[in-house]
Amino acid sequence: DYDLLLHQAGIEPALLDDPENRIPFQRYVQLLENAAIATGDDLIGLHMGSMQSLQVIGVLGYVLQSSPDVRTQLAHTARYFALQQEGAAITLRNAGPVTEFVYSVFDPDVSLHRQDAEGTLALAVANWRTLTGQPHWSPLSVHFEHPAPAGQQELGRFFGCPVHFSATPTA
Repeated sequence: DYDLLLHQAGIEPALLDDPENRIPFQRYVQLLENAAIATGDDLIGLHMGSMQSLQVIGVLGYVLQSSPDVRTQLAHTARYFALQQEGAAITLRNAGPVTEFVYSVFDPDVSLHRQDAEGTLALAVANWRTLTGQPHWSPLSVHFEHPAPAGQQELGRFFGCPVHFSATPTA
């Protein structure tokens, strides 16, 4: 029941009639968490992120799609992420040959954002695999702040690397 899910998250259905409208970050996160419960899909964030194209993230998606390589795309992501959503940020940390891609939620009204975090990283990894033409590319590791979900093995299979949970935020 989409209307019920929208209502529970405090989103007016009419807001979705115009693609230029923005949903407040905390309401979007709540919608994802509620959708996971309503559908019985505890990994809805992973499933959505792994299947979506960059077009779903609007202007930022088009900027990223036009990037000639992953390095440029990473720089654009960090620089322009605020165009996509408020309440979270992406930062890059270079440590020798390794670049850390850090997704941080700083909205004080958002405490639980597991589906959003898993979906954001899944979208990024799926896109990098497409952009590089390497469908099995994997990061060295993935770290989430939230506790391990029941489906942690599926997360590990998708990311193709060690996935850590209850990690201390680094941003």
